[in-house]
Amino acid sequence: MADLDKRVKYFYRLVFILPASVISVFIAIANRHRVSFILDPFSPDAPALSIDLPLFAIVIGAIFIGMLIGGAVVWSSGAGGRKKARTYRKQIRGLEKEKDAGAAQAETPSVPATRPV
Repeated sequence: MADLDKRVKYFYRLVFILPASVISVFIAIANRHRVSFILDPFSPDAPALSIDLPLFAIVIGAIFIGMLIGGAVVWSSGAGGRKKARTYRKQIRGLEKEKDAGAAQAETPSVPATRPV
């Protein structure tokens, strides 16, 4: 089964990640010219904050920031499931302790009852 997982990961890398990497490099090469990234919407003629960057840096940066925000949203949306899993693990540990205590109690020999003669 582990061998199949390795082959699937290799296939995934080969089919998806390699072409995406090559396309990203081509986009970066095609968009090397510098553009002004203006962060002042009220004064575009004389911006208070402006950065000159290559266009590909802005595009790749925006994709990276989007991936971080998306990952944070997905992680935070799973908080309820993680909380339930923690609760269930605590319940399982408690039940296992009860089972072990009951098994230990059942293993102790009991004194046979004596009959009055």
